[in-house]
Amino acid sequence: MRSSLIIALFAAACSEYDVRPKEQVEPGVDPDIVIEPGFLTFGPLPSGESAEGTFVVSNEGEAVLEVDAVSITVGDEAFDVLDPDGFSLEPGASREVRVRFMPAGEVTFGQVIVASDDPDTPEAPVDLEGLGEVPALQISPDSYLFPGVCDDQVVLELKNVGLSDLVVTDLTYDGSPELSLLNAPAMPLTLPPGAAREVTVAFTAQGATTALGTLVAHSNDPRGERTAEQQVEGSGDRIVEAYTVLDDPPVDILFAIDKSGSMTAESRALGNAFSSFITEIDNVTDDWQIGVVVKDGGCFENGVITAQTPDYEQVFKNATSGGIFAAGDLTEALLALSDNALEKTVPGLCNEGFVRGDALLHVIAISDEPEQSGMPWDHWVGRWQSRMADPNLVMVSGVVALGNCGDEPTGYQEAVNATGGLLLDVCTSNWGNYAQELGAASANSLLTYLLSTEPDVGSIEVSVDGTTYDGGWTYDATRNAVIINVDVPVGSEVEISYTSIGC
Repeated sequence: MRSSLIIALFAAACSEYDVRPKEQVEPGVDPDIVIEPGFLTFGPLPSGESAEGTFVVSNEGEAVLEVDAVSITVGDEAFDVLDPDGFSLEPGASREVRVRFMPAGEVTFGQVIVASDDPDTPEAPVDLEGLGEVPALQISPDSYLFPGVCDDQVVLELKNVGLSDLVVTDLTYDGSPELSLLNAPAMPLTLPPGAAREVTVAFTAQGATTALGTLVAHSNDPRGERTAEQQVEGSGDRIVEAYTVLDDPPVDILFAIDKSGSMTAESRALGNAFSSFITEIDNVTDDWQIGVVVKDGGCFENGVITAQTPDYEQVFKNATSGGIFAAGDLTEALLALSDNALEKTVPGLCNEGFVRGDALLHVIAISDEPEQSGMPWDHWVGRWQSRMADPNLVMVSGVVALGNCGDEPTGYQEAVNATGGLLLDVCTSNWGNYAQELGAASANSLLTYLLSTEPDVGSIEVSVDGTTYDGGWTYDATRNAVIINVDVPVGSEVEISYTSIGC
């Protein structure tokens, strides 16, 4: 009885407040979005023209589909949705959505997203592709890092990769004063499709280790201004190189002597001064070899002279002090004559064993005429460097006409300057000092340490067996080497540290 009363009261309350049981939704009754086609393509179109395409949104579900928005998520520089507002679709209904394309480049990819309450596909995509019959400027490389901080250049290509004529109206360069634009073309510059033009950006260090610059191009490319960036960053790496002072480091010395009539007295003076020459070398090493070449065939006079050659001073004097030889083609072409001699250093030939790839090769030319080998000096020096473990092991010195006794020493002078040798005047009679200087140059080079990369000179530090040397050494920029010019005990550890400038 009581339970019947409770039920009656509950029913009366529901009736009074209009409370009814919640209707149950049948399982699987949802909206279902379908879009066709899922891909739209446009063009090609000329710059400034536009085209429209459509896709259809359908509801194949059993409940109303609520579309919240239609929007471009990729490619909005070229594509635009003309029907962006949300809408509702009854089951089985459909609706068209329009998309407009206006070229912004040769090829533009885009995507439309249709956002709805479809539980399975809340964001339905439509992929877009637009082809523009427009100019397109490509600058390559569009970024460049100079590999070091020495003077350098990079070539940039301006190319029209579009489908119509490109007109570059302005080309400027902004950035650090060490970077500049070379060979800029006159404006306006017109490039048909596929055509290109090169310009150069130069870096002139002027002591700088960092720089930044940007090439800026304005044209009828619909994408607007195009740029390319160049950057310089000094490596700043601290390099440490260690060497052991060798006992009897090797040196090979070749004398090439002009034996024309005007040179008779000079060649005899050299022979008489040999003791001064060899004394300098003997102070550093016994492992020396000397060859004297005067004849076109290239064979050394009296063979290869060493510290073991009996009475070697007299042997050298005899080799240099002979009379005038019958005129030869190479007597005033001493680089070619030296090359002939070096060609005969292989096993079985007359100068066998003279060139050792890890020894200093010091070529000393003595003449009162310009070099007349018929090839540039660097042709010969390059051939000799190719024989060596390190090209910096080649040094050329010249005793040549710097005064009034002969002609300008063209060819010899350049080879000497490029390899860090001595340039002495054959016109004076001070042969004792000359021989001593040439010997010292050979000896000093045996305490020359070739660096692996170009240093910031002010950062170089030299120590021997852990003791820092504030003096007693010099830096040779020509050979990129540190030369120690004080006595260093055999077996000592030489350590050279410096900051690389990246060259």
